[in-house]
Formats: sequence, C-alpha cells, structure tokens
Amino acid sequence: MMKRVAMIIAATAIMSASAAAQSLTPRNMNDDEWRFSVSPYAFVPVLTTGSSTIADGEVDLDFDLSDALDLLNFAIAGRGEAWKGDLGIILDVSYVDLGAGGDIGLPGPAGGTASVDVSIKQGWVQSPGSVPGRAWHL
Repeated sequence: MMKRVAMIIAATAIMSASAAAQSLTPRNMNDDEWRFSVSPYAFVPVLTTGSSTIADGEVDLDFDLSDALDLLNFAIAGRGEAWKGDLGIILDVSYVDLGAGGDIGLPGPAGGTASVDVSIKQGWVQSPGSVPGRAWHL
C-alpha cells in the first residue's frame, strides 16, 4: 500500500508539469482586433521510475500508463489566450484528482489490518502575459 501512496504522489508531481504551448499570431490579422484561442491539453505519464520518500521511508517507483490511469479519477487542463497586437493575456488552468484505497497489514506482534483511502486533488493556475518589448509571468 505504501508503494501505491508513493505512486499517487509521484503521478501528481508528474501531472503538475504544465504543457508548454506557443502562441501563433497570424500575420494577416489586424493588430487592432482582439484574437482569442482556447486549447485543451493533456500530459500523459507513459513510464515513471524512481523513488519517493514518505515519513522517512523510501519506496521504489516503477509504473506505466496503465498504473497511472488506475490512480486517475479526473483531470482537466486548458489554456486560453487573448491578443491585441503585442499585448497578450494568457491563462493556463489544470486540475487533477487521484486516489487509491485498500487494506494494509499493521506491523508488530499484534498484526491486524487497517483500511486506507488516499485522495489527492490538485489544481493550479498560471497566467503569463506580454506587452510590447516586455514579458512577465505571474
């Protein structure tokens, strides 16, 4: 079960990387007109290997796309842009819901089991922008 929890945490970290999309400004557009675009995207962890440390315990990770999809409850990501000439406003939004559950054996002479349910929900917003001769990232 500890490996499963570590897999959830690793999958969250991997899915947190935003997709880097470049804006393409059509050359035939009038710079006085606003241009808008919306782009949904997905980041797919095909193979993940390594280790994760939780509460001073290290667990090796080795899972593929099937394992990652087993942990995934819901995910959505998208990028919206508005441009007028060189002035640009960009909003990149992502949300991931991962989870797993099961029974784990308890250590010690008494033994027994405990029911564990792990849920991670993570959302993030990124808002870069551009003005003539400058760029900023909020």
